[in-house]
Amino acid sequence: MARQHVVQAGDCIASIGFLHGFLPDTIWNDAANGSLRAQRRDGNVLAPGDVVTVPDPHPKHCACATDRRHVFRRRGVPELLRLQFLRGGRPRVGLAYELWVDGQLSTGTTDDEGRIVVHIPPAAREATLMLGAHERFRLQLGGLEPSEEASGARRRLVNLGLLDSEDSGTEGFARALRRFQRRHGLAITGSLDEATGHALRDVHGA
Repeated sequence: MARQHVVQAGDCIASIGFLHGFLPDTIWNDAANGSLRAQRRDGNVLAPGDVVTVPDPHPKHCACATDRRHVFRRRGVPELLRLQFLRGGRPRVGLAYELWVDGQLSTGTTDDEGRIVVHIPPAAREATLMLGAHERFRLQLGGLEPSEEASGARRRLVNLGLLDSEDSGTEGFARALRRFQRRHGLAITGSLDEATGHALRDVHGA
C-alpha cells in the first residue's frame, strides 16, 4: 500500500527515496505526487509539512549462479552536492577546498565557474567546508525551503549577499527584495510575489 511521507526539516526527494528504497525520480514522477510537483517545481526543495506519496515497492528478481560471489549496486546512490562561489558577482576560480560529510573527506579546487561538484550520501544532513586557507562553512544539507516561502527567500538572499541575516526584520527583508528585483529587471515591489520567487530560485540555482 502507498505510504504518506510528511516532510520534515532537512528532507528532500533524494533522502526520502533513499529512506524508502526508491530512486528519487520514481517517487517524484509518480502520478500521486502530481499536485505537489505543480506546487514545488523541484523535488529537492520541499517545505516541512509537504506530503509526499511513496508508491508500493516493486521487487526486482535476478537470476544468479549458486556458489559464487555476486555484487549488487543500489542505483541512485550517492547524490551530488553542487556549490558555486562568487565574489562581487565573479566566480572564485581555482580555490582549494576540503569537504567533510559523514566522516568522508573530499578535496579539490573550484572550477572555471567557481563551482564544486561532490558525491555525498543521500541522507546526509550536515557538512563542513574549508575554502582556501581561512574560510570555514557549516552546511545544512537538504534544508533549503522553496523560494516562494519567506524562509526560503530569506536564505537565498543571504547566500546572494543581499540580506545580512535570515533573522533580519521585515523592512530589511523588503529592502533586500527590492535590490534583487531591481538587479533582475522585476517589478520593484519589495514583496515576495510569484515572479520574484521564481527568479530567486533560478538565480540561486535551486
